[in-house]
Amino acid sequence: MPSPTATSLPILYALGSNSSRQLGIGHTNDVNTPEKCIFQPDERNVRPGADSEAVNGGKIVETLKKVVASGNHTLVLTDLGRLFLAGNNQKNERGEEVEAYAVFKEITHDIMHGPRLSKQPGKVITDVAATWDAFCVVMDGQFLHRYTTSPAHGLLGKYFVFQGLYCWGDKKIITIEASMGHVLMTLSNDEVHGWGACRKGQLSERYKVQKNLNSPNMLDLRSEDSTLSFAPEKIVLGREYTVFLKTGEKPVVWGEKKMFKKNDFDWRLGHDDTAVSGWSSVHVLWRKSSLGSVASIGKNNHGQFAPTGLPPVRKLAAGSEHCVALTAEGQVIAWGWGEHGNCGEKIDEKGNVRERWNVISMPQLEEGVVVKDVAAGCATTFVICGREED
Repeated sequence: MPSPTATSLPILYALGSNSSRQLGIGHTNDVNTPEKCIFQPDERNVRPGADSEAVNGGKIVETLKKVVASGNHTLVLTDLGRLFLAGNNQKNERGEEVEAYAVFKEITHDIMHGPRLSKQPGKVITDVAATWDAFCVVMDGQFLHRYTTSPAHGLLGKYFVFQGLYCWGDKKIITIEASMGHVLMTLSNDEVHGWGACRKGQLSERYKVQKNLNSPNMLDLRSEDSTLSFAPEKIVLGREYTVFLKTGEKPVVWGEKKMFKKNDFDWRLGHDDTAVSGWSSVHVLWRKSSLGSVASIGKNNHGQFAPTGLPPVRKLAAGSEHCVALTAEGQVIAWGWGEHGNCGEKIDEKGNVRERWNVISMPQLEEGVVVKDVAAGCATTFVICGREED
């Protein structure tokens, strides 16, 4: 794996809610136009002699693998396994606010050399997920690390403390996804494990009575009440529900279903289709033709549903109650609840972008840099950029 340099950093833009510095743009103001995220590399993870000051991107662009944005914090994982964290205002044991990361601070070394983790060379962070007040890191596709917020001083400074390390032998962690309060992951032997909030049945009827699972538990996909007849390829999570997906199969929903109509899931996912979920709505990017179209189900109280006449879409992401998309023409568009600026400048009297969309005007990008993808969190929107030839 190549050695990172201080200038081999991602190019990311953000807008929306920022009171906890979760956008990583250097201040605490909400913004309704994209601002460039600031990345501060850890000198322990760059080659000797490299400049380790906070910089806004660089001549060498490191590809983003995943952006996960929750209530008050955001994590960015690169293809080289570098992990950056922004945000998360907390209070100490005296009730005093402590300063959060206003930029994306690299925490790779802190994770790699954390409690109970062997310092063997070659270890790499391969995946990440975030709930409202915690996050999970997957190492080498095999080891799961859990961290939670705490007023005490922990591994990652003042904001997160180590909660547990888990391993399932030779089984690999294929995917991990999280919503506000629960997490699910799939293993290489088709097992599914989950933890967190479960009182609505989002982790199966079996665990419903427990209300919350404090550690990963294997979910019985074949029980009489599971209604699941396949090993899921993808899982998307709402605030209080879980949707299991497999190409060619009808989706199966666990948990709260009152926001859905009887036939809302009477469809089958195609090979190239993409499904995403907000807190209470599911959106599917259909690619049955070269022109991607979006269909929405669930709650539409903030205009979360894809508007009529939406242009062809290439990439799609769902935040808590809004959506952001990258069109075939390279425009970034957004709709839904936008009170904090996460859907751009034009909103109605209730803070929504309903039955229409806003075009998010991007600043002038560096030569050879284009928009590659989009991501979204709790009233936050992220625009992922990269080199045109990548």
